[in-house]
Amino acid sequence: MELVILQYENIFFNKNVSKVIKKYKKKELIQKRISHDIKVRKPKTTYNTFLLKNLQTNSNYIRDNIVDFMDIWSLLKKENFIDKNTSFENFKDIFKNQKIEPKDRIKWIGTNKELQWFVKYLVYKSEKTVNLDKDIWLVTRNCFIKNDGKGFTESQLRNASGDRLNRKKSVEHILSKI
Repeated sequence: MELVILQYENIFFNKNVSKVIKKYKKKELIQKRISHDIKVRKPKTTYNTFLLKNLQTNSNYIRDNIVDFMDIWSLLKKENFIDKNTSFENFKDIFKNQKIEPKDRIKWIGTNKELQWFVKYLVYKSEKTVNLDKDIWLVTRNCFIKNDGKGFTESQLRNASGDRLNRKKSVEHILSKI
């Protein structure tokens, strides 16, 4: 169809119709590029969210350490890493490898780099969660949304930049309670 339009646009269409068609084609091309960037690859693991290693051996680990988890949740809100309206139930769920509904994802109000520090501390530095290997950013996308309510892309998380090291220390100090 596109070739037919190109071939006959000067014969059958007036200039206004031709302009509309060109605008439409340009918009369609932009939409194709955007949708290509948003495509999510299939995970290589079966994890929906992070999974605390201690939960693998003690299914009551969060309940047994509820005070620490409530402190972490409270401090993350107080230090403006997560939205003040984040429920404790939704917060706990990101550590249990349970499927999280999109409406229940945690709104991250810190920077992308701060979220990257949060995740890398949990998975690599503290080794408190199972290693997610190449799915680390897919799992992070399952747990968090941006402050504007939109989802993160893997590249936004993987390539996040920033150097406010005092905030990194704050994230690590908060998470050290797990």
